[in-house]
Amino acid sequence: KNTDNKIWDDLDICRAMDRRIGSGDSPAVLDHLFIDEVQDLTKAQVQVLARMIDQNGERCVAVAGDLSQSVQPSAFTWESLRDILYDCLDERVDEEAELNVNFRSTPHLVHAANVLLKEMQGHSGETHRVLQRAYGEEQSDSKGVLGEPVLFFEANETALVKELKENKIPHPGCVLLVRDEETKTRLRDLLDSESKDFIETISNFKGLEMRNVMLWDPASGSERLLDLIYDEKRGEQAQSRSGNITTSILELKHLFVAFTRARWLLGVCLPSDRATKNSFFEHVYHGHDETYWAKFDRFAEFSGDDID
Repeated sequence: KNTDNKIWDDLDICRAMDRRIGSGDSPAVLDHLFIDEVQDLTKAQVQVLARMIDQNGERCVAVAGDLSQSVQPSAFTWESLRDILYDCLDERVDEEAELNVNFRSTPHLVHAANVLLKEMQGHSGETHRVLQRAYGEEQSDSKGVLGEPVLFFEANETALVKELKENKIPHPGCVLLVRDEETKTRLRDLLDSESKDFIETISNFKGLEMRNVMLWDPASGSERLLDLIYDEKRGEQAQSRSGNITTSILELKHLFVAFTRARWLLGVCLPSDRATKNSFFEHVYHGHDETYWAKFDRFAEFSGDDID
């Protein structure tokens, strides 16, 4: 709270800090500034951090980020970052280094995530979006080791919950990621008590990883907009609305984050009934080598306790 007992938001705090730096109350003391997930910061936050760098010091700055993982609405761009660094440090940065080799996941999982990047490109009209390359594919001694495909489990909710409970999923070696807090709360009530601590939202798990990951209805965000846009009958009309395209890109970014959390096994639970059709996944992934509509016996592959 501020001196008037009013609630401050992040912008208020940034402005106050900026004034303190300008007045000398909080002198610039940083020699080195390293930022990860920079796409999640606001312009004001980045500006305050840049102004904390000592102009007479080492002036070493390194930032990393991925706009494809901007799951919170943000105005961040690499261009705005360059402008801030020039204004604060009088340094002109002409280009960024692109890091596109995925050292985390198997080739099949990387290929499946790349499908989502291509969908983002199609919706945004971008002519260039860097796709990932799997480190494992580039090693001569691991040639042909593609890993397991993404496993889709499609059934009614009752049947899926039953399988999760029988296989004790989630657990310390396999997190269950959901689209929103409401779904997280509901599944915590449906699943066994020992599993509830291993249910998390996609956005809260961003930046983390696990050997095995199970997703629950990950395309359900924004009132199932992705399913609407990819619906055979209603999709064309839905895509004609510009607001839907903007929101669909945000939902695709959530999916991209979800699909890049697993190192080895990735499962996707798709609740389906007469009112819910998984049009997005059926349209985008059917027929791909890196995905497979699996039978329930493969749930057992996620029930191990590997937490390496």
